[in-house]
Amino acid sequence: MKRGLIASAVAILFVAALFAAVPLLVSTDIARDRIAAILSQWLGANVVVGGEPQLMLVPKLHVVLPDVRTENSALGLTATIDGIEADLDLVALLQGRIEPTRFTLRRPLVQISAQSVARTFAFPAAGDAAAGELRPAGAARMLTVHDGVLTLTRDDGPAQHFDGINAALSWPGSTGAASLSGAMRWRQQDIELRASLTDAASLVGDGAGSFNLTLASSALRASFAGTVSGGATVQADGALSVTAPNLRRVLAWAGQDLGDGATLGAFSIEGAARVGNGGLVLSPAALELDGNEAEGAIALTWNGDVPSVKGTLASETIDLTGYVSELMRATSDLGPDAIALSPRALSAADVDLQISAQRIHIGETRIGQTAVSLLVQDGNMAMEVGEAMVYGGHVTARLSAKAQSRSSGSGSSLAVHLETKAKGLVLGALPLADWPVRPTAGAADISLNAGGAGATLAELLATLGGDIRVTATDPVLTGMDLANVIETFAGGDPAKSNGSTVFTTAAAAGTIDSGVLSVTGLSAEGPTALVSASGRASLEDFSISMNGVASRPSTGDTPGTELPFLIRGPLSAPQFLPDLNKLIDTATPSLAN
Repeated sequence: MKRGLIASAVAILFVAALFAAVPLLVSTDIARDRIAAILSQWLGANVVVGGEPQLMLVPKLHVVLPDVRTENSALGLTATIDGIEADLDLVALLQGRIEPTRFTLRRPLVQISAQSVARTFAFPAAGDAAAGELRPAGAARMLTVHDGVLTLTRDDGPAQHFDGINAALSWPGSTGAASLSGAMRWRQQDIELRASLTDAASLVGDGAGSFNLTLASSALRASFAGTVSGGATVQADGALSVTAPNLRRVLAWAGQDLGDGATLGAFSIEGAARVGNGGLVLSPAALELDGNEAEGAIALTWNGDVPSVKGTLASETIDLTGYVSELMRATSDLGPDAIALSPRALSAADVDLQISAQRIHIGETRIGQTAVSLLVQDGNMAMEVGEAMVYGGHVTARLSAKAQSRSSGSGSSLAVHLETKAKGLVLGALPLADWPVRPTAGAADISLNAGGAGATLAELLATLGGDIRVTATDPVLTGMDLANVIETFAGGDPAKSNGSTVFTTAAAAGTIDSGVLSVTGLSAEGPTALVSASGRASLEDFSISMNGVASRPSTGDTPGTELPFLIRGPLSAPQFLPDLNKLIDTATPSLAN
């Protein structure tokens, strides 16, 4: 019993002596300078401690450094930290070394240039002098952050603020398992982050380690599961998945609020991913948006002046009904003046996409095999439709856009140019069911060349200029027997006016100037009727106003007869009416005689 008490007393005295000796073993100034040097090496910036350091013995041996500041103008980095707590290794301290085992950062406020983030915190490559050690000599293996704020600044956009940062990083050094867990808020959304790596040695080329990453918020969830390996560059290979219940909500969260809408809903992209220095490749990749599915390969890079997206996607069926309806509704509700055309969108990223589909649905319209390419580079856009099977014919098109200075000298506008050709369109397949008189048979060729510029859709339409050509073979008009209509006004039976009119050829030519289409030569010839007309259509309010003459050719002893007519109303449902004023003017001389 006495021996036990003596042993306990000796142990207590030893511990007491040890604690009493700690202040003699380490100077707070030396500890401050050593810890500041480690942090300076870690951050690549000089660290200054403004307050008086404190050495604490309980509940564990640690040094508290208040009012810590650091700045590196080359990196756009500034940081103020209310306090840094550094747990010290007692064994190392007894051997005369100051080695922190854990850093705790309380209320760090960090501001850094977004372009410098990757460069500042990049892992060293295998060929670097520091390749053998992934953390500064003597640096802690644990880092904890409490209530931090991170601000990323950009030269070309607003700063991004991440607040409420609480995180714990376990980093063993050259070998061993590493992990990261944390939470933060960005734009009023909570984000959780989890990451784990089985062996840090894999980052410097010593084999491959298993790597898992999960990022989750109420708007978006992303996960990666695979391996990571080092060498000249760090590379990760594995399965990547990104899902969102509503893409429109994600875009609004990212600062691109498109308003309410029924489209841009459920979204997902997943595939075999390879992530390297400044880039991500998904191949094969599967993408789904609003029930539309596509497969192919996508490559993203972010180490250039702007992000870059390249890829090839193929789909069986793409349904664009909702998107077109939403666009038409927005144009109608807001008006062309309220629809902005932003040239900045063409400078946000470089894009090179090839998209193909076996079928495209737009309402009742069915489009066959279609191939589209989209190229956006240096603020210029070019979209080409190599060939699309539409209404029984073949359509090719090219749409280009680029930014240009406004004539007023204030700001910039978007210059747009469209070239399209359609061959062999089946007239009976056109969506003209609302037209009281419409083509139901025949084939047509169309060519359109037009361009304009503006900061809004209204400005673009008001400056639109170009030309259009239409030719048709064997067209048939249903809803009007033109020969009988002419006969009716010449004293025939009105009951015979309904029916159809057969033509052998038809053609129209027009020019577009300041958003107005002037049709200078519309003609149609058939065995029972001839038609010629001219007029104009406004592309701003989509209305039409044309005057023409329909005539019945003379046959034998029967003289020919002419009927002047008008075409009025919206382009979606124009009205064909007799020109009563001209009929009266024509009849008045006869009555006078």
